Amino acid sequence: MTTDSQYRFKIFEKVNSSEWDLNLKKSRYSTFFQSTKYFKTHDNTKIPLYIYVYNEKDQIVGQLALIIIKKQKFYSTPKFQWLSNLVSNLGNRGSWVSGPIIHSDEQKQRIKILEIFLKSLYEIMRKYNLILLDGYSPAEGDIDEEYIKTFEKNNFNIERFVTFRADLTKKIEEIWKNVEKNAKNDVTKAERQNVVIREIKNKEELSEYLLLSKKWAKTKGIEISNPLENVDDDWHDYQAGLQKFFVAYQNREIISGLRIVTFNDIAYTHEVLNSYSKAASVGGPALTWYAIKWAKENGLRVYDFSGVKINSEEQQTTGLEKYKKKWGGTEFPYYHFIKVVNSKKYKIMRLLTRPDWYYRDYKRRHFKRPRK
Repeated sequence: MTTDSQYRFKIFEKVNSSEWDLNLKKSRYSTFFQSTKYFKTHDNTKIPLYIYVYNEKDQIVGQLALIIIKKQKFYSTPKFQWLSNLVSNLGNRGSWVSGPIIHSDEQKQRIKILEIFLKSLYEIMRKYNLILLDGYSPAEGDIDEEYIKTFEKNNFNIERFVTFRADLTKKIEEIWKNVEKNAKNDVTKAERQNVVIREIKNKEELSEYLLLSKKWAKTKGIEISNPLENVDDDWHDYQAGLQKFFVAYQNREIISGLRIVTFNDIAYTHEVLNSYSKAASVGGPALTWYAIKWAKENGLRVYDFSGVKINSEEQQTTGLEKYKKKWGGTEFPYYHFIKVVNSKKYKIMRLLTRPDWYYRDYKRRHFKRPRK
């Protein structure tokens, strides 16, 4: 589809994976979450979409991958499945992470390309019957006020986030030097308590990790009926070098787990699990430091500790933000853009999803953790 004399966009449900991912890597800030590997799905309730933006010379100047979610998931109990079906009948949701990727450093060009992406998103809203569209920007320094205002002019609500990234091109001694004292103490304490870290090497160990996710989910009020549902896909991604899984053992018992994804020489904390079987576990910090060292030793250039929402500048730092910050990474802001496409249906959707949220919160608050 041609949109002006300089730029045009095309939307695809399928693309050449190698070509898409190779073009993504032309940008240093492209992550796993815009790659075709992330959007690989056997779920017929999800439709991956890929948007290319071309210039007048037919050169690729921008990419955005997003997913159309046709069925709303309910997490607290399968008993709410009938509510999920009602929500799904209302319409769909579109969502993306860490995009769009704009292959230009020139500010005016970037804004023009961003405007073309927004035109493509309006076409998607119409074609795929969206109730809600939301996406997270990349965590990179080129997002300025004009970039943000472009979304505001198109009636997107904006939430601010921050992530922390360690520069793995530095020597490991320098990286360790930047880690805060309390994090260092947790790592050395784990060693004294005989916490052992292992990288998963076979499918049986992967299954053990995935079973831990069921225990972790219970602490959040989430019910996972079949934690091994995606074991074949996860094992395939592990073998392809896209995901790594690490587990912390204490007295032969798994106490914590960590999943990282890698793309474009960036390691990203994708999942952190804790069994909460111990009153005061240091498995998490031990896993984090082990993963940083693993990423450094395997030639990656960035370790991303993943993001956290910032509600206001005045609000006190949350525990999660403190944890991520204490590893000495550089702070990078990014943004969550949210557009309600159909306000009437959105209000109904929110109403129908409340029972799941309330029950999940009730289960979370009543989960009994070990006492210190």
